[in-house]
Amino acid sequence: MADYANGDAGVTVNATFVLDFGVTNAYEFLYTNAGKTGVIYTYQQSNAAASQTNPKFTGTCTLGVKPRFQVQAGNDVTTFDTSFVTDTWSKAIS
Repeated sequence: MADYANGDAGVTVNATFVLDFGVTNAYEFLYTNAGKTGVIYTYQQSNAAASQTNPKFTGTCTLGVKPRFQVQAGNDVTTFDTSFVTDTWSKAIS
């Protein structure tokens, strides 16, 4: 529990992506690397400079299982959900 109190414990991140089977898209990356540890990530809400209201998070994570998806007739855009756990992370505000 001390890790959680210090902000050092892993965080589960849930993400939704547009389903696209291109070789450079999220689905292919997550499918190919399912279960991999030590994956480097960067997350920031916008490309503007890091700030208190636009922090930049970086670190490593463990990817979840191969993503699954459902397709319904008539949908213009299909999405899929996945989860991963941060192994390490840091927050920059400047």
